[in-house]
Amino acid sequence: MKDSGLGTPATRAAIIETLIKRNYILREKKNLLPTATGLSVYDVVKDYRISQAELTGSWEKRLEEIRSGASVDVFQQEIKTYTRTITQELLVAGKGMVLSKT
Repeated sequence: MKDSGLGTPATRAAIIETLIKRNYILREKKNLLPTATGLSVYDVVKDYRISQAELTGSWEKRLEEIRSGASVDVFQQEIKTYTRTITQELLVAGKGMVLSKT
C-alpha cells in the first residue's frame, strides 16, 4: 500500500483529522475510538469493496498510470459506473440509518 501513497504518516494524519471533524471517530488520550456514527457507517459499508484500502490503492495506481500516459477516459468511465452502483447499493443498505449530530 505504501507504493500507492497509502499508509504514510502524512496521509494517515489527514485522514484521521477528517474522521474526527466528521464525528466518525474521537481522540481519547492517545487512542482513537469510533463514535456511534462511525460504527453505524462501518456497519453499512463493511461488506462492500469501498471499505477496503485496496480499492483506494488500486485507484492511486491507476492515477499514476494516467500520469505516465494511460487513458483518462477509461478510468473516468469506470469511476462513474462504480460510483453510481455503490451509491445505490449503500442507499438501500443504509435505509433507515440515523446519524447523530453530536
